[in-house]
Amino acid sequence: MEKNEPAGRITERTDMSGKKIAKDVLLAAEISVFYVSSVFLSKIITDAFGLAAAFIYILFISALYGLALISDDKIEWLVKWGLSIPISRLVLQYFISADYSVRALNLIFPNYGRETAGGNFTGFFLIVILSVNCLIAAVIALVTDREKQQTAKRSQLIVTSFFAAVIIAVVLILESMFPSYEHISAHM
Repeated sequence: MEKNEPAGRITERTDMSGKKIAKDVLLAAEISVFYVSSVFLSKIITDAFGLAAAFIYILFISALYGLALISDDKIEWLVKWGLSIPISRLVLQYFISADYSVRALNLIFPNYGRETAGGNFTGFFLIVILSVNCLIAAVIALVTDREKQQTAKRSQLIVTSFFAAVIIAVVLILESMFPSYEHISAHM
């Protein structure tokens, strides 16, 4: 800090970086919601509507994932992606503790019981496709030229926040409709 520099400028820079940090953390959380929830929702979509519908959903999620990762520089990109990893663990813990996939299958197919090996294989296949698509979207977000990045960044937070909120609402509404795990266990 120079002696002639007004104190207000320092505060202004701090506020800007604070807003940027908050935005990056929010986008990292949205990345986590997109990826982890799509692992479970793509399975539900496959069982309810077929594999083609799940592929379309995965492509849409991958596009949102890439949009959320668009950054001014490689460090910002890495910060968003790096923060999304521990946040993903928290989101995943929610789905595991709620027995989400087993309860979802029992909503779609009453008295289904637990997942089968074939169902787990399909789920694994969808996770691989999702991961590859998200990786491609992440690389595209990293190498996109500045002009396109600036255009995308104008709507980035609004679009990603809207769809993250929709996905969270769908997850919670579906969970409220699922049979209880105790009910499922009693029928096995």
